[in-house]
Amino acid sequence: MLQIFAHASRLFINQSKCAVYPIACEAVNLEEVMQGFPCQVKGFPCQYLGLPLRLQKLRRVDVQPIIDKVSNRLATWKARFLNKAARLKLVNTVLSSIPVYFLTVVEPKKWMIKRIDKIRRGFLWRGVSEAKGGHCLVAWETVKRPKFKGGLGVLDLEKFSRALRIRWLWYQWVDPDRPWVGSPVPCSEVDKQLFRCSTQVTLGNGRTALFWESPWGWWKGPQRFSASAV
Repeated sequence: MLQIFAHASRLFINQSKCAVYPIACEAVNLEEVMQGFPCQVKGFPCQYLGLPLRLQKLRRVDVQPIIDKVSNRLATWKARFLNKAARLKLVNTVLSSIPVYFLTVVEPKKWMIKRIDKIRRGFLWRGVSEAKGGHCLVAWETVKRPKFKGGLGVLDLEKFSRALRIRWLWYQWVDPDRPWVGSPVPCSEVDKQLFRCSTQVTLGNGRTALFWESPWGWWKGPQRFSASAV
């Protein structure tokens, strides 16, 4: 199958860069299975498409590379030559965007958010990776508010990560042809309840409205499923 794909797309498989990670294959003869595709057989944890994968919950050591990537970015900048407005721009466009891909799939722990916020706060006020309380001109909670609410518009990673995860639930409705639809999505029960509170469903043929989960509310009359609510 891979050879047919390669000849059709001209994208040939480099077996030296491939690996197999068996799951629950204790009773399987892997040597016999892998005869047709000889490559490395490895175990978990591993990295897949830039994301850490484990059979159990992620540990701090699995998440630390994301924090290190944010911290190491500061070393390439000459912060002492930048004013606060320029540092704010870099915080919003670079430091805040580095963990976005990870946050799309994994719900961050409190300690991870605090570590990244510490780095962003230090760079914003001092141009380094850490700033004491006396160096901060404005409380961090105020800094994370939108500008029209008196803040500086720095991304609130905890709230933004929840919005990213809720997108999985949204795409299940608006784009049911996606290949992952029908599989479990990385959303907690709080995410699901927030999605239900933020959306409304208009009953049609009843094929997509879930009786126990969808906020269709027959006693309220016809309602609309709104993208803007999410």
